[in-house]
Amino acid sequence: MTPQDELRERLERSFGELVRWSRADPERLERSTDGWNGREILEHVALANHYLLILVEKIRDRARAKLRRGEPWPRGATDLERVAAAVPGPWAHPDHMTPTGDAAPAESARRLEEQLARCLACLDEMPDGQGTLHRIRMSRVDARLDLYEYLELVARHAERHVAQIERVAG
Repeated sequence: MTPQDELRERLERSFGELVRWSRADPERLERSTDGWNGREILEHVALANHYLLILVEKIRDRARAKLRRGEPWPRGATDLERVAAAVPGPWAHPDHMTPTGDAAPAESARRLEEQLARCLACLDEMPDGQGTLHRIRMSRVDARLDLYEYLELVARHAERHVAQIERVAG
């Protein structure tokens, strides 16, 4: 199994869990023990994904352009473990990723399903490592990340918040 296949499975699993939680008993989603309740966590993940996917699709588009021009492939392969090591715990979120509390769980689920489809489409469009042709700086990990590494951030973020929802709403 390739790293892209493993990434696909993790994205599908974590997004599936978030969508499943969006369909939970509304009273469970209102529970909170450490800040946000389940409904707000779902909204936050969808907000964060909105901004991360802008970057992922920018990388995809620039990688496509480099591929068309015949630019050489980078020497270093994608390093998903580097991303894993750089995101050991929670980060302070930017203000624009703070949930308002206004999003219904069904709306968050719809957004998450659409975002998963976009993630998977990027993987489908770049199946053989083409996503390494362009990198964008991510200050939080102090590195330039390729398409797969940004998708790794998306997957890890989703997994982290699945665990958080399980703690507060479970």
